[in-house]
Amino acid sequence: MKDTVKVEVDRETAIEFIKDSFGFCYKAIADMPMSRMDNVVGPPKRNLTGFEWLWSLFHAHCSSSRQAEVYLRLKGIKPPEYEF
Repeated sequence: MKDTVKVEVDRETAIEFIKDSFGFCYKAIADMPMSRMDNVVGPPKRNLTGFEWLWSLFHAHCSSSRQAEVYLRLKGIKPPEYEF
C-alpha cells in the first residue's frame, strides 16, 4: 500500500478545486462530438458506448451527491440548492 500524506486544505481552496474539476468535465462533455456517443470503448469486460459511459458517470455523481447531502444534514448543515 502506498503511503499517503494528509494535507490541510482550507474551505475556499477546496471549493475552487471542485469548481475547476466540474468545469473541466462540463467542457469535455460539451465539446464531445455526438458522433462519438455510439463508439464502444473501455476495458474488454466493460465495453460501453460513449452515451452509456456518460450516463454511468451521471448516475455515480447523483448517488454520491445524495450521500453527501445526508451526511451534511446529519451534521446539521443545510446542503446547497441544486440548479438543473
